[in-house]
Amino acid sequence: MDANVTSLETDGHRVSKVHIARSEGKPVQLRAGTYVLATGGIENSRILLWSNELSNGQLIKEDSTLGKYWMEHPHYRIGEAIITGNPPFTHSQNGGEVFFAPTQSAMLEDRSLNCGMKIAKQRSTGLLTEISCVAPDFGRWAASLVGKNLVCEAKMRGAWEQEPLERNRIELSSEVDRLGVPRVKLMWKKSRYDVQTAKKAAMRFGQFLAQTNAGRLRVDPWILDEGAFPNDKPHSGHHHMGGTRMAATPQDGIVDSNCKVFGQDNLYIAGSSVYPSAGCVNPTFTIVQLALRLGEHLVQTNA
Repeated sequence: MDANVTSLETDGHRVSKVHIARSEGKPVQLRAGTYVLATGGIENSRILLWSNELSNGQLIKEDSTLGKYWMEHPHYRIGEAIITGNPPFTHSQNGGEVFFAPTQSAMLEDRSLNCGMKIAKQRSTGLLTEISCVAPDFGRWAASLVGKNLVCEAKMRGAWEQEPLERNRIELSSEVDRLGVPRVKLMWKKSRYDVQTAKKAAMRFGQFLAQTNAGRLRVDPWILDEGAFPNDKPHSGHHHMGGTRMAATPQDGIVDSNCKVFGQDNLYIAGSSVYPSAGCVNPTFTIVQLALRLGEHLVQTNA
């Protein structure tokens, strides 16, 4: 308890000890044969950056990607939909939500990234009247179904994959925490590709509703105008990924395919910081799979 890892020490090829600070009492050192750094999608980079600075670059000898290519899942409202008749999908029992995503062929055709869309029923907002002004034939048909409880309004939110960009990164601050470790500066900006990914996915879903006569979609103006991102919340999934990316060579990443740090014989990294790309779904299951895979590798390696 009260054991805060502040840095790793290396002889240049193997980690020899871990430095641990306490809020009370003297600092201690921990020695082991194999070390696994598993402190999350920001702290993994932070500890490696600080340890590398203390070791004069002997921990991560090729550090050009350390802390870089950091990613999140932007979360924003995309629009509202009128769902009519008997749509070719069913709502789940969990609050009436249903999820959609473009197919691989659609993403290739649109040159877009992964995007997941969540459709959730909402109270009537007069959307049917507004859509009727744009699509009167559809509006009249939908209005005729209202008394039969065959029409519902739904809001649509999107969460999508970001392209890995070097400029999105973790750096050490000049400020330190109470244990003397530099705090983090997180540089994270969205790109025009983010807007395009959400726009293409929304257009695909709108076409699907129209072609199947299941409803109509009204996309929020910020997507159509490709303007500034809305100031609503949540604007991210709290999914911290990247910074110690997996790669084939140390020039392109920090860990190899077994999650071992390049240049260190006994240091591994677990968690979403090793992701070279992010997809659009929650990262937890992949974290668990990689942890199980790493555990099996360590058993075999140390047998």
